[in-house]
Amino acid sequence: MPTTPSHPIRTKDEIEANLSLETKLKQDFNVRLPEMPPEDDLDVEDYLARVERAVARQDRWSVERNAVHLNFFSFSKLLIYKDLDAESWPEENRPADHPLVRQLFGGEGFAQGPPTIGDEGHIDDDRGVAGLGPVLDADSSQTLAVLDAVNGRNLVIQGPPGTGKSQTITNLIGEALARDRTVLFVAEKMAALEVVKRRLDTVHLGDACLELHSHKTNKRAVLDELKRTLAAGRPRTDGAAEDVVLLEDARARLNDYARAVNTPVGRSELSPHDLVGRLARLEEGGLDIDGPGLRIGDSVSWSGEEFVRRRELVREMQELVRSIGPPREHAWWGCGRLQFLPTDGHSVRAAVQEVSDALRGLAGETEALAGAMGRGMPFAGMTQVDVERWIRTGRTAAGAPALAGAAPADRHGSSTVPGGSGSGGANHRDPRWVTAAERILEVAEAARSYAEIRVAHDAMLMPEAWDQDLLMESHALRDYGRKWWRFLSPRFRDAKRTVQGLCRGAAPDTAQGRIELVDAILEARRRCRAIEKESDLVAGLFPGLALGDRVDAHRRFAEAATWLVELH
Repeated sequence: MPTTPSHPIRTKDEIEANLSLETKLKQDFNVRLPEMPPEDDLDVEDYLARVERAVARQDRWSVERNAVHLNFFSFSKLLIYKDLDAESWPEENRPADHPLVRQLFGGEGFAQGPPTIGDEGHIDDDRGVAGLGPVLDADSSQTLAVLDAVNGRNLVIQGPPGTGKSQTITNLIGEALARDRTVLFVAEKMAALEVVKRRLDTVHLGDACLELHSHKTNKRAVLDELKRTLAAGRPRTDGAAEDVVLLEDARARLNDYARAVNTPVGRSELSPHDLVGRLARLEEGGLDIDGPGLRIGDSVSWSGEEFVRRRELVREMQELVRSIGPPREHAWWGCGRLQFLPTDGHSVRAAVQEVSDALRGLAGETEALAGAMGRGMPFAGMTQVDVERWIRTGRTAAGAPALAGAAPADRHGSSTVPGGSGSGGANHRDPRWVTAAERILEVAEAARSYAEIRVAHDAMLMPEAWDQDLLMESHALRDYGRKWWRFLSPRFRDAKRTVQGLCRGAAPDTAQGRIELVDAILEARRRCRAIEKESDLVAGLFPGLALGDRVDAHRRFAEAATWLVELH
């Protein structure tokens, strides 16, 4: 049911005729609606009466004065349609007769000269390009498009989505603003306008845009936008000169790089770009370009002809290798002499005898080493790899710390680590030597540090001192030890007496010396707590081992644990 509001609803939009409805009635029913007068002169009853007269000849048509129909009407395309209607233009000046339109749609093409820069030209060497100021990143094709447009060339730029068309339009608008020109930007879809507007807002040029034609625009909005823009003031360009200097420096370095990779190397007639391509093809063919390869000196100075001659020489060498087999397997491999005289036989025989004696000595010593390691093996069955392995094994065993009492009992109850005896040895089959290597090394470091602290201060301290918690004494010594009135502090005097009571003789006579002594005791306690925290790990790796407070036990444990981690 139509309703009439008790108070009129006012918006900022003007009252205007329904252009779409007018056109529909005119084309389909030959009904011409009366022209609507301006809002100030509008008499609604009179206008509706004229509409009734216009549709009176249509059967079952009427004007409902008390009914309201709401809908969305877009007149933007209709206005363009009316503007392009040939009847709205003088006969001698219709849009289709414009030279630019004929060139664009008639297949003639734009009548103008060649582009500013050819396909082979270097874009940054052109003075026109140097005068451009793109507001967004642009590649060479986009820069050339902006340059041609600035120079007055008519262009048609096309490409799939994502190729930078809106980016180029943004740069073109920015260039026009810099040259005090105006730009009319029209698009079929609103999304295209919004993309460019967002890009201009990003570079702080959005205030230079005025939205004139869309379903969201009205006269008041245009006036408000003009007022806001005029009140914005002149844009600031702080630091622009420094940015230009940095830009030119970066551009020069990039251009130098581009020239370098495209300039032939020496006399080779090949640029680094070509060489990288050839290396890529060789790698695809199976060549290990990252391997040691062949170092050919002075090859950069070869010309194309010299390279062909040397390549032919390599082919001859390949044929020779095919005929004699791999050179490394040849009887004379390693011999660098180009001639051999009968008089050279004596020196060769002496050298052979010396080598034979050395080999026999190596055989005896290697067999002895293998036997000492519990794996008797004849030298005749060994390879060079076997010999080197036994040497490494022997060196490892020789460098082992004292493991007496640190060997695990095997399933028959016997020790398996040389020098081991009894229980409490290292369980070297435990997988934690690998999986918990970092924890083991941390415990070993704690034991080593504890032993070093004890060795450094045992001569001065009583055995009971290492069990004392001296944290309060440490704070008192640090708070008052360097003050001249420290003798007035009861805390300082108590701490001093405590330290003196823990010493075998006289305590250090300086405040710093007493602090260092107390810190050593506290650090030793921290190391002990770190070891106790991993007591299960230590017990599993060294069954039956009791470190206690023995300095030598901590030191031997640290050495053995570190060595066994490295061994595994």
